[in-house]
Amino acid sequence: RKGENLRAALLQRKAKVYDFKGTMMNCNGGGQCGLCAVVVRDGAFGPQYDWEAGKLKRLGPDARLACQTTVAGDAAVVELQPK
Repeated sequence: RKGENLRAALLQRKAKVYDFKGTMMNCNGGGQCGLCAVVVRDGAFGPQYDWEAGKLKRLGPDARLACQTTVAGDAAVVELQPK
């Protein structure tokens, strides 16, 4: 839904955002661990900040931290990272 935090939306829909290590060691949405990285394939999202882009440089220009991403449209397509 528009305005919703992407991490919260994915977890609410039971998407496997984290592997076992990530489940145990994630930062609970603080933007520090990088374990909730996703690749945005389609949809409208809030702005990406420089520090987030720097943290995700190895994943490419479409990578986002789900915990720091706001859904700005009605629908979105994201690719979860291999676990």
